[in-house]
Amino acid sequence: MFKPSEGVQKPKLIDAIKSLKLVKQLQIHENYGQNIFPKENQPKSSYFTKIGTYRDIIESDKSDFNLSNLTQQINEECIKHGDSNNFGTSDGTAIANIRSLISRIEHLRLQPEFKNIFGFNKQLGDNNEFNQELENFLDAAQTEQTLFIISLKDASFEKGLREILTNAIGNYLLEEARQYKFKENPIVLFVDEAHQFLKKTISDDSFQDLELDAFDKIAKECRKHGLFLCISTQTPRDIPVGTLSQIGTFIVHRLINETDRSVIEKACSEGNKSSLSYLPTLQSGEALLISIEMPMPIIIKIKEPNIKPTSLTSKLFV
Repeated sequence: MFKPSEGVQKPKLIDAIKSLKLVKQLQIHENYGQNIFPKENQPKSSYFTKIGTYRDIIESDKSDFNLSNLTQQINEECIKHGDSNNFGTSDGTAIANIRSLISRIEHLRLQPEFKNIFGFNKQLGDNNEFNQELENFLDAAQTEQTLFIISLKDASFEKGLREILTNAIGNYLLEEARQYKFKENPIVLFVDEAHQFLKKTISDDSFQDLELDAFDKIAKECRKHGLFLCISTQTPRDIPVGTLSQIGTFIVHRLINETDRSVIEKACSEGNKSSLSYLPTLQSGEALLISIEMPMPIIIKIKEPNIKPTSLTSKLFV
């Protein structure tokens, strides 16, 4: 999200986050009175001893830190190597190199849409935290709910916010699945308008592409972990072929675009490809059901919902 340059800014950002995670643990366990961890001319042994003590927590992706102190801590990381015992003095060249990163962080941190979604001024212990709500839902012993809805209708499209947020949620579920959290109580993850979130990349200032591939990984490896993926899209051509190839069941409505039909054809088995010729002629509400569990595809009729969606085309002329 902050798009640090790979060679200069990224190492400083990583070190600053690690230091702030350490500060958080020191505040909890050792009554630490500062909001940052000063390093200039300070003993190295003190820092690395504390890092070793809380290493497991600090290296966890779920470890908390206060983002409002991030830019100040980044400046603390801009120091010379020093000697074997102490960190060195402030490094003016390093400080100059991270100025653009500092500006980006402060700009995004103060944007209302980013503050509201990521809760930059909140702590993990506060009420109405997304991760806590999701954990409560996933904990079958604490809830009787069977459906958890995440709406992104109010999330901004600026700076790839929607894509980053959705990918972060996917990564969270991916890591939970890898820890066998869903093995006994499987869950199905539905992704509507999947073309907005899959096959997405974000470029940084060095024009390097960061691939948002959480859902691609879920499709490829999480079935055995009890995490299943169901996607809905109007443009199959925007879904990675590797993801589609992992899907065992397709419900395909009318498709006129040749590229869309070709993508579905590549993802289906040889025996089902001839049936795809019906796709351009399907009527409203009709769909072709293709599944590895069925010997041949069938045309089905979808019942109209009790609450109809407002999906009709707006009238251009009255």
